[in-house]
Amino acid sequence: MGAAKNMFRGIISAAIAVVMYVAIPWIGLNVVKTLDLGAYGSIDYARFNINNILFFIQSLGIIQAGIAFAKGSSPKYSKRRAVFSLLSFGGAGAYSYIIKYSGLSQVPIILTGIGEITVTFDALVFMVFGIVVLNSVLALFDLFITIKDQKNKVVYSLDKEKKEREMELERSGEISRGVANP
Repeated sequence: MGAAKNMFRGIISAAIAVVMYVAIPWIGLNVVKTLDLGAYGSIDYARFNINNILFFIQSLGIIQAGIAFAKGSSPKYSKRRAVFSLLSFGGAGAYSYIIKYSGLSQVPIILTGIGEITVTFDALVFMVFGIVVLNSVLALFDLFITIKDQKNKVVYSLDKEKKEREMELERSGEISRGVANP
């Protein structure tokens, strides 16, 4: 039952990542690419080379979905979950880096007879990158704590029967500090 539950959680996590990192950016960029302001002006998206940027964003989004599946399907308090959490934040940092330095964070809009307006999202991208960095530090601490706890044989288990069995064995003297006595 536990493995099926973890797989289901992994599939849900991957689906959320596909929507967040692939579907929404693809829809947004295709809307911008086909947007026509008519006689009022135009959006100079040709300098972005949106098709190449869209390819990199979708590729990184698919990688993020795979990492999200691995993270979601990992048991709680495991090294594997902590490692994939750290990888997930690394991928999110690369994702925001691509958006910032590909030129997508600054969109020039040319209005006929008025001039050019540049809409910038730099502050938003820097805020997202800051959040990613802080969460990466927390994931790194989580990894260190998990390694330390497993080295000290501190196991976080939600299985009551296993805990009760270990307590009984410990009381009877068969287990001492997590290792069976011969």
